[in-house]
Amino acid sequence: MLKKPSDVQVYLAKLPSEQRRTVTALRNAILKAKPSLALTLNPWGYLAFSTPTVKYAFVLVPHPKHINLQIYNGAKIARQLPELEGSGKGIRHIRFPYGMAVNTVLVIKAVRLSLAA
Repeated sequence: MLKKPSDVQVYLAKLPSEQRRTVTALRNAILKAKPSLALTLNPWGYLAFSTPTVKYAFVLVPHPKHINLQIYNGAKIARQLPELEGSGKGIRHIRFPYGMAVNTVLVIKAVRLSLAA
């Protein structure tokens, strides 16, 4: 019996190839940092990673030329992670251009700092 593809698999399959490569690299880096994160789609249709206490701790938001890794408590770790952009009270993001290698070390550091804050 064939297994029905998950919503996440369907989402990834619909992305243009360049976006899919970047999203996949980011997903792998995030899960390498914390394998127990739950992977879902948020209400806006973006790939989201949740903990037992934070519903959308990390969200990948595609834009025409880059993807943002949104970090729910990025403002708390902004001093430790100067790569974070934004000025919100909570959420900050790191921008990853399509067609460039994802800085896995940076992603792992961001996830671990965020989860420890």
